[in-house]
Amino acid sequence: MDQTERQEIKLTWTLLGVSLCYIVCVGPLAIMNMIDPYLTCQYVYLCIYAVYWLQYSLNFFIYALWNKQFRSAYVDFFLETWGLIR
Repeated sequence: MDQTERQEIKLTWTLLGVSLCYIVCVGPLAIMNMIDPYLTCQYVYLCIYAVYWLQYSLNFFIYALWNKQFRSAYVDFFLETWGLIR
């Protein structure tokens, strides 16, 4: 297996992780909207919305932990943003 194939496999796993995170975090909200469109269970909705918004934070960690190129880009971005390198 050459380097390009390994990179494609790693990218595939990263995108699979992001997709699964999306399905797990958005799925309950979609199902709850179909079951209870009038928001009668407000506490349940609050918990489901917290999970829904959590997926945006999880994407950052999935990309940063699973993909070396994204991790390197994040480090470069933050170093440049904070003015630590020029």
